[in-house]
Amino acid sequence: MHQRLRAAIITCQLAPGARLHIGNLAREQGVSPGAVREALAMLEKEGFVASEPQKGSTVKGVSAADLLDLTLARVEIEKACLALSLTHGDIEWESQVVASFHRTFRRDAQQRPVFSHGDPDWVAAHEGFHTALVAACGSQRLLATRSLLYDQSERYRRLSLAFSVERDVESEHRELMQAALDRDIRRAQALLEAHIKATAEALIDASL
Repeated sequence: MHQRLRAAIITCQLAPGARLHIGNLAREQGVSPGAVREALAMLEKEGFVASEPQKGSTVKGVSAADLLDLTLARVEIEKACLALSLTHGDIEWESQVVASFHRTFRRDAQQRPVFSHGDPDWVAAHEGFHTALVAACGSQRLLATRSLLYDQSERYRRLSLAFSVERDVESEHRELMQAALDRDIRRAQALLEAHIKATAEALIDASL
């Protein structure tokens, strides 16, 4: 139940601010009201749900202030994980980074992109690339925090798909991959920061 609701919130199937009625969710999902309450409590701790006494639960809203705060936190944690990963990564780590890039941006026989940015397969491959970059970090606490912030950011990325933004996303990832393989920590961190901030800036410019 928790994972199903979590996925629906991240993908915006449950829109920001949507009411989460325990009885309705229990009937729709075929579970007990207690299971729904437990799932909502977990989602509130993870920052996906807001609850108020006597008013119940809603999907956490979105705002420019929240996005800026989330982006700040994600940039700092992700840069720390990336630096450690570039320091400790071995040849197997390098292979995983390259393979995950090709999965994200693979093309067909006519050299056309296989996936669109809203495609579930592309979303999974994209997450796999960013996860591969930091996989050699070595700190489970940093990686767990980074994973949660990534998922919170993914909800905003989904919202940004509604706006047309001039970005060469493949080149951004290629440059990031190359800096990582070169073990150029400062360049890799700078590229990663710019990449993360680009989505936030696009949404804020669109008057989020």
